[in-house]
Amino acid sequence: FDHSTASFCILIHALVKANLFWPASSLLQTLLLRALKPSEVFDVLFRCYEKCKLSSSSSFDLLIQHYVRSRRALDGVLVFRMMMKIGLLPEVRTLNALLNGLANCRHFGLALELFDDMINVGIRPDVYIYTGVIHSLCELKDLSRAKEMIVRMEASGCGVNIVPYNVLISGLCKKQKVLEALEIKKNLAGKELKPDAVTYCTLICGLCKVQEFEVGLEMMDEMLCLSFSPSEAAVSSLVKGLRKKGKIEEALNLVKRVAETGASPNLFEYNALLDSLCKNRKYDVAELLFDGMGKIWLCPNEVTYSILIDMFCRRGKLDTAFSFLGKMIDAGLKPTV
Repeated sequence: FDHSTASFCILIHALVKANLFWPASSLLQTLLLRALKPSEVFDVLFRCYEKCKLSSSSSFDLLIQHYVRSRRALDGVLVFRMMMKIGLLPEVRTLNALLNGLANCRHFGLALELFDDMINVGIRPDVYIYTGVIHSLCELKDLSRAKEMIVRMEASGCGVNIVPYNVLISGLCKKQKVLEALEIKKNLAGKELKPDAVTYCTLICGLCKVQEFEVGLEMMDEMLCLSFSPSEAAVSSLVKGLRKKGKIEEALNLVKRVAETGASPNLFEYNALLDSLCKNRKYDVAELLFDGMGKIWLCPNEVTYSILIDMFCRRGKLDTAFSFLGKMIDAGLKPTV
């Protein structure tokens, strides 16, 4: 027996009215497998809505959410605009999902249009909506409007958190406007907000891109004092920058401090640091660094062993070099020529 689209829609409305959202969502998914156009589904869903004399728009929210989950955010926008024409409005959380869906598909301009539509029909955005809009503006490299949106968000009285500020800081750092990003972090206290691990890691990576490694170290010190665990990207960026500036001791001290928090640079940066130590004839320190890798469960690769074997050969410690060659083979790694 082949159910009509109308019978599907009546059942969906009934399940939603009974707060049985999962069965309703499953039924909606089955209906959409019929490859119906968004307008076709909406028209029948609305006719059934009127016939059943319903007051909740939750079934239409469910339709938008399904399109977003299916990476069909553009169809979700069509449903929202059809809802506006008949005087129905989705919940803010549905619009937040739709806005994020557009951003995930890189439809940033359309996300901004959606925000304008929301404002025009009297929907009051929450912090998550504002965050999505700020993200879209940053992706469009319109940082002036992104900063204006922060001011607008603050004036709206919605409960703000650190996330939209982190998004703006990231956008500024990508454009190498790190001083502005630092100023935003500095002003957080006046807004009764505290920077989190994401704030610090974003700033550290941004500072490293503009060669401000000393300030990056200050940020890392501050971060570690607050017991935040730095990201691999932040640690690696800083270690790489210090190493290239010839500040091997500072890079090494950073690795030791970070290892105590349970985080560490990636294997690439460990290998690079080992190589720098060997080139500077700091062989004993290189051995200690290698020994420390095991303590943080970082497994050496072909490059690691090659650096160490070369180091021991240069020092005339051929037995030790052959020992490491054996360990390399036992680990299933192929010796380099």
